[in-house]
Amino acid sequence: MNIFKNTILVIFSFLLSILFLHFILHLNTLSIVDQRKLDKSALWYLDQYYHTFFPNTFNRDLKNYTAILGDSYAFGEGDGWLEIEKENKYSTPHYLNELDGKNYINFGLPGGRSVTSFREFFFRYNKIQNSLFLPKIDQPKKIIFFFYEGNDIIDNVKFFKKKKINTNDINKFVETEIENFSYYENREFNIYFPTINTSKKLLLDKFIHYIYVPHIYPIRSKLRKKKEEKLGILKTNKIINNYIIFNNGKTKNYDGYLDNPGYLLNKNEINTSINIFFSCIKYFKKKFPNTEIEILYIPSATTIYDWKNSLLMRGTDKEYIELDKHFRDKHHGYIIKKFKILSIKNNIKFFNPTEKLKKIAQKEYLHGNLDSRHFNLLGYKTLANVLLD
Repeated sequence: MNIFKNTILVIFSFLLSILFLHFILHLNTLSIVDQRKLDKSALWYLDQYYHTFFPNTFNRDLKNYTAILGDSYAFGEGDGWLEIEKENKYSTPHYLNELDGKNYINFGLPGGRSVTSFREFFFRYNKIQNSLFLPKIDQPKKIIFFFYEGNDIIDNVKFFKKKKINTNDINKFVETEIENFSYYENREFNIYFPTINTSKKLLLDKFIHYIYVPHIYPIRSKLRKKKEEKLGILKTNKIINNYIIFNNGKTKNYDGYLDNPGYLLNKNEINTSINIFFSCIKYFKKKFPNTEIEILYIPSATTIYDWKNSLLMRGTDKEYIELDKHFRDKHHGYIIKKFKILSIKNNIKFFNPTEKLKKIAQKEYLHGNLDSRHFNLLGYKTLANVLLD
């Protein structure tokens, strides 16, 4: 009987300790989830809601701030993020804060497209506003949306075709999807009880690192190879050599996958993608009519650099296509023209740093050596300078 009572007591004490830890975290979120105190590796075990508080780009009181929206370029993924211990700045908001001293709260969602980026903002904003532990958050004075040419153009179209609710009306589609938080069913629990989700992710990481990769993966690879040999499947790895040429005559081999800014889309699909984005902007303006809106257009590597060759890029059905400079410039020019027209029509500031980035890229590499798909610190700093200039 005493063993039973002691077991119950131990379990109860453990649960009470967990609840106490959660209470302490929620009560001190703004001070604990701070890049000056929390290691970045711990951040990925927490729900993305907590990522809002991590950067040291605001004064922790959630007032008088500019909201940053967008995908991984808004968040600041890249070499600066991977080597954050070397320099505490890793994103454009870090440089903006350093240069003008204003508050920038980052709602960036890596992998987000236009609708999901805005949805993430609404979700986090509402959660903060309704929190019993955090101070009330002001409506943003301004938002800066980081629109990345490299995948937003394609992703908006794909999402529309996949998710549309029996309608071709873009505005209805956006209204249906932009605050559809049914996708976030599990996040409520993960936000309120973060240590449980953290423990689960940590165990999964350990399983992958110590069991799956060294023991299970080799066995699966061998079985797959035998199956392919039996079926007569020949795997060919096409070597892609895309070279950047700098004005000093030096060239750089661009390793890795090049983002495709919708080169294979027709004009109707491109227009659909851009209209989805501006429909999201209109929806936001109805919610926050007093918030100033700015768009920062981020060109892809295919647009920025002077390429030695016609670009060889992955197309459909695992085939590869060659795209010459004239075609790429014409494609980029059409998109920029549409953005300018719709920005003026909606009374929104539109920033296009392409020419400034191209000028720097004549001499220097703007993408990472560790992460070639995102900007290095010079790239992110350049974006900040464009916004402030």
